[in-house]
Amino acid sequence: MKANSCYFLLIGIILLTIDTYGRPIWFENFDTSEKGFWGDEDGVTIHSDLAGITKWFLNVDNCTFSADNDYVKTVSTSGGRFEAMDCDGEAVWHSEWIPINGESSVSCRLIAKETGSGKTVTSKYIHVYYRLNDSPEQLFGLNGMSEGNWGEAEVFQEDLAGDSLQIVIRLNSKYASDKVIVDDILVESQEPPLLPENLASAGDVLINEVLFNPYPDCSDFVEVVNVSDKNLRTDHLFIASRDGEGNLKKISPFTTSAEYFEGGAYLLLSEQPDTLVMLYPQTCPENFLRAELPGFSNDGGTVVLVDDSLNVIDEFTYSDKMHHPLLADENGVSLERKSLLKETNDISNWASAAVVVGFATPGCPNSMQEETDAKGNSITFEPKVISPNNDGYNDFMTIHFELSEPEWMITVLVFDGAGHLVDQPMKNATVGQIGDLKWEGKRSNGQQLAAGIYVFYLEMINLSGQREVFKKSCTVVNRIM
Repeated sequence: MKANSCYFLLIGIILLTIDTYGRPIWFENFDTSEKGFWGDEDGVTIHSDLAGITKWFLNVDNCTFSADNDYVKTVSTSGGRFEAMDCDGEAVWHSEWIPINGESSVSCRLIAKETGSGKTVTSKYIHVYYRLNDSPEQLFGLNGMSEGNWGEAEVFQEDLAGDSLQIVIRLNSKYASDKVIVDDILVESQEPPLLPENLASAGDVLINEVLFNPYPDCSDFVEVVNVSDKNLRTDHLFIASRDGEGNLKKISPFTTSAEYFEGGAYLLLSEQPDTLVMLYPQTCPENFLRAELPGFSNDGGTVVLVDDSLNVIDEFTYSDKMHHPLLADENGVSLERKSLLKETNDISNWASAAVVVGFATPGCPNSMQEETDAKGNSITFEPKVISPNNDGYNDFMTIHFELSEPEWMITVLVFDGAGHLVDQPMKNATVGQIGDLKWEGKRSNGQQLAAGIYVFYLEMINLSGQREVFKKSCTVVNRIM
């Protein structure tokens, strides 16, 4: 506990000195004094002590120490700081390599001061640089060069991005009574201040789609939607599962850095989100988030959303029995929420994703989403005449579905003018409450059909056994004048 107390005390000292809302990554306030190099009254001997210093390094090869008050070292003044006085040459201070991989909006700031009357800019200065990933030194953007009589300056650089960062400070003071001073070096992730309106409460975020039985070599995903009017901080949202005794397990954050989840937006969490674009035709990759998931069983389990105090935001207990009973293969098929207004654990509020969207809608509105103003079943066929010659005009017919509920199973048969079955584009398939089927005048194997009149026989059956039949015709021609 003593080490932790010292750490937070140092953080407190820095934050009192420097106005910041960020999260400290690395800091140095030089609280250990008499570390560095200094001269001797004999004018020849050079003393040094860097024992225990591991966070920074010092090169004084270009300096001259001809008296006992010539030095480049830490001192105890003002709680600790780094000074150079009458070193008569450039000293180079540099930090260790600081890991910043995965951090967002990294910045560095420090205090550069001077005392005395010396004004010569070539022999009294502090120049501050940074290096990223072994790149050449780059001058800090704000007050990177302080020279002559400048008094005190805050040196600052923002938008530092890479795997590692090093700070390099070149300083000199050749005057016997003048000092140049470095203090309070802070590297931080510039996360915004945490506000109450950026924290989720129960019901603000709802589980909207779950894939727990993915294709081989693919990963599960969980899609959530922000149904509040808040912009929620993702680093204060966590996903978990429950063990056999109902205890939370494998609690993982949405993100480790501060990002915002806007009201009304969708967010999909997966360990391999990039593969979803290749597997499912209807995806919204701009809503994908690479995140570690607890791992969900193929036959049943629980998905839990919690805040950083482990308060439950939403929870869904799923089972493979919730898939449509006529579904031949559940592999790669997600369960979609039908209504955001109904309870999450209402079994009737979930359905297998529609066939026409490829059995999942990662990051997008659900294919099985209920339309609250739906009154009955409407099927339209447009246009009545098609010319599938790839000229960009009437190359295909669209069968548009607007259904009373999302779980109708649909079979479509196509007959030619002589009554022969020529195609079956859908068999016991779901389309959602609103959906489309595109027909290009071809058999399912890609063979182009001859010009002529074709009759569509469409049969619909729901889980209650209700049955409806539609018949429509379409004419295929070689071209339309």
